[in-house]
Amino acid sequence: MNMIRRLGFGVMALAISSCFDPPEYPNTPEIEFAGISFVDTPESAEATADTLVLRLDFTDGDGDLGLDQEDVGEGEYAERYYFRINDNRRYYTDNPLLVARDPQAVKFRTRRTTPGYDTLPAYTKPFNCVYWEIEYENVHNVNTTVDTVYFQLNPNHYNIFVDFLIKQDDGSFQELDLRDEFCTTFDGRIPVLSKGVGQSTPLEGTIRYAMASVGFKLLFGSRPLKLRIQVQDKALNKSNVLETPEFNLQNI
Repeated sequence: MNMIRRLGFGVMALAISSCFDPPEYPNTPEIEFAGISFVDTPESAEATADTLVLRLDFTDGDGDLGLDQEDVGEGEYAERYYFRINDNRRYYTDNPLLVARDPQAVKFRTRRTTPGYDTLPAYTKPFNCVYWEIEYENVHNVNTTVDTVYFQLNPNHYNIFVDFLIKQDDGSFQELDLRDEFCTTFDGRIPVLSKGVGQSTPLEGTIRYAMASVGFKLLFGSRPLKLRIQVQDKALNKSNVLETPEFNLQNI
C-alpha cells in the first residue's frame, strides 16, 4: 500500500511577556488535545492525498520547543547513524552515498565477511526499513546500485511523535507500526517557536499538525482509531503522552 506522506505545521505561539509576572510553566513541555479533523480530497482532484489535522495546546517554560532545519545535520538530531568496522563508533552524514563507498563502513556483506557482525539483522521485513538502505548512484541517467549500508535510526531526530492505534474486536486498541509495515512514519519536526523572543522565554499556544497521505481511507476506512502523541523539546525533555478520543475518518 502506498503511504506516501506530507507533513505541515501551523503554530500560534504566545511568548509570555516580562512586563508582568508570567505563569511558571515547567521546562518540560506539556500538551493537551485541542481537536482533530479529516480533509477528504475528492478522487477527481489533482492532489488526491487526504489530510488528517491534529491540534494541540502546549506550554513550555523555557521556550526551547522546536528544531530548525540547520539542526538536522547536528549529530544529536541527525536522522540516522552509520558505523565503521575499524572502531564501531557511530557517526552521521547527510551524504549516505559516501558511506556506501567507504570500505570501512558496516554494510550488508559485513554480516558474512567480518567476525562479530553475523548477528546483524537480515535484509527482510521490517529490518529492510529500519536498519538497511540500498544506495544508488545516477550515472548517465541510470540508477546503479553502489551498496547496501547499515544504519540505526536516531530517536531524537523528530520532536513530535504520533502513533496510530486501531480498535480491536475485544475493545482494546493496538498500535499499527507504520515504519515496520510501510517503511514510513508520521513523526515530524516542530519548527523553532521562540525566534525573536529571547531564550528561556515561557511559551504557550496551539500547534496545528497536518498529516497528508493517499493511504488513509484504504488503510483505516471506517475503523475506530485513536492517536497517541508526545512532543520533545531541544533539551530532549519529553512531554506527557496523550491519546485522542476515539474517532473514525467519517465522524471528525
